[in-house]
Amino acid sequence: MIQAVTLTHFRGIADVRTFPLDPKVTLILGPNGAGKTSTGAAVEYALAGSCQWTDRGGKGAAVLVSNHTDKAAVELATDFGVISRTISAKGANLSAGDRTGKDAAAFLAGHLPQEAVLRAMLRTDGLTGLAPKEQQDLLFQVSGGAVDAEWFRANLTAEEGEILSDELTALVAGPALADKLYSAAYTLRTAANKRAKECQGRVQPAAATPALDADAEKQLAALRKKASTLREKIGAGKQSVRQQEAAAQRCEAAQAKVKQLREQIDALGAEPEAGDPDALPGLEEATAQAQRDLNAAKEALAAAKATEAGKREQLDKFRELAGACVIEGVECPLQAERRAEVEKTLAEAWMAAQVVRDDAGTAVNDGAEAVVAALAKLGEARTVVDAHRSWTETADTLERQVAEATAERDRLNGEYQQTGAPNMAALEEGLAKAEEQIGVLEQQQTAARQAELAAAQGQQAAKNLAQAEDRAALLDGLVRKLSPAGRPAQAMAATVGQVLAQINEVLKQMVDFVLMAQPGADFELAVDLGGDLPLLPVRCLSESEQLRVGVAVQVALAKVTGFGFVIVDEADRLDPEQRPKLLGMLLASGVQALVLATAANGHVPQAEGLTVYRLEKGVPA
Repeated sequence: MIQAVTLTHFRGIADVRTFPLDPKVTLILGPNGAGKTSTGAAVEYALAGSCQWTDRGGKGAAVLVSNHTDKAAVELATDFGVISRTISAKGANLSAGDRTGKDAAAFLAGHLPQEAVLRAMLRTDGLTGLAPKEQQDLLFQVSGGAVDAEWFRANLTAEEGEILSDELTALVAGPALADKLYSAAYTLRTAANKRAKECQGRVQPAAATPALDADAEKQLAALRKKASTLREKIGAGKQSVRQQEAAAQRCEAAQAKVKQLREQIDALGAEPEAGDPDALPGLEEATAQAQRDLNAAKEALAAAKATEAGKREQLDKFRELAGACVIEGVECPLQAERRAEVEKTLAEAWMAAQVVRDDAGTAVNDGAEAVVAALAKLGEARTVVDAHRSWTETADTLERQVAEATAERDRLNGEYQQTGAPNMAALEEGLAKAEEQIGVLEQQQTAARQAELAAAQGQQAAKNLAQAEDRAALLDGLVRKLSPAGRPAQAMAATVGQVLAQINEVLKQMVDFVLMAQPGADFELAVDLGGDLPLLPVRCLSESEQLRVGVAVQVALAKVTGFGFVIVDEADRLDPEQRPKLLGMLLASGVQALVLATAANGHVPQAEGLTVYRLEKGVPA
């Protein structure tokens, strides 16, 4: 199985030490602190990747390195190759043969038991030191986990299996599945009990149920029809009232219009003077002639102004010559006296042109005044004529409108006289009585229907209660069946019991009691001392008895798993007379064992298949 163990700077082991292991039992003796426990822990660390000084995942392995160095190593020579683990401040490395890392870990997983089971084989308290729940899980794991969903389906009714169908599809078995089923059933039972309690609260004592009256239904229909007819009449009456009111308003509006038109006629006053329309054409012609005369005067003024300007220009040019001839270098032939006469003549002509211009301006002014006077006279005549014509037209229009408005008023009065309104008070009174009777009958019928509904609800509530109670009872039985003392106990007996039987086969070679799983809600390993004595939990045994039970568990697990190797530490806890029994059992078991103990009185046991090493300060003696 394991041929040799080589340790390099592993905790208390100095330098490099190799321990060839006997195919049967190897015993390492030494005082406290010599490195016995470190040797066992090194083998456990090499196989499982963890030991008592690390967590289960192997974290914290730096404490396994000796203080005076920075690296430690463990090497096992085994039937399936060399296993090596090195430890440093940077971490730990694994190799198995020529494999490393994850490949090496996968290789070991294929040759070693599962981690929890392996740890229980390499520590004497690997099983008994666990919590009861962990003990149960480990034993179930060793047994092969035969108690699975199919086992539970076979031990449940079809209805119970249907209730837990979802939970029975979980990818777990053994205690984990049993716990899952129990928890689900317990939760469902709690809900069912709550449901039953709620249904109980809804169940009411049966009460008399009034029957629906068929005659009342007919009477209700007749009253509703009557009320509908009255509502239609009231609606029509209200429409008639509105029409009559509208007709009255139209009559009033027509009368007001007649009054308004007459007031407008009165506001016109007396008929104004008619004037002489025939005189207008003569006045218009006189005005046009005055305008023509004005235009002629304006033309004459313009001509006079032009003549006056020409005369002035001649005078100015003659004066500018000042006696010079128009021909250069030739003196003017006119004498001075003659020039004065010519200038005087030109001046008199200019002044005469000014007079003509002034007279023409006076004629323009007179013509403009004549036009204004003619226009004023024409405007006055037109104003008188237009005022009379406007008054006459307005008076005629108003008289016509008064006649039309009076005719419309008389017509509307005739329509108003023809409109009429029904007796609304009588109609509304009849409707109120009909609705009152309808309300009474409807209340009676509603009460009857509510009573019928309450009766039906009461029947349904009773039915629901019966169903809820049946389901609660079913789930209560299922909870009891799935409680630790029920089917799970049977399951454990069918599986864990097989492992316990093999443990007891080993244990009987050292003690006179057997190991068993204590029944009840909480799983716990206990021993049967025989007779009428109660079962005694393993945790209550002496250290010597606990060690022997632990070794029996290790050996049985080694046989069950096929990995026949165990480590027994602190074997010196046994009494002197018990130590030979332990070694004898180990030698006869067929399992390879590494035993660690403090020597008693210097005695070194000897036997075939037993190799003994003595350690002194980490060095084999």
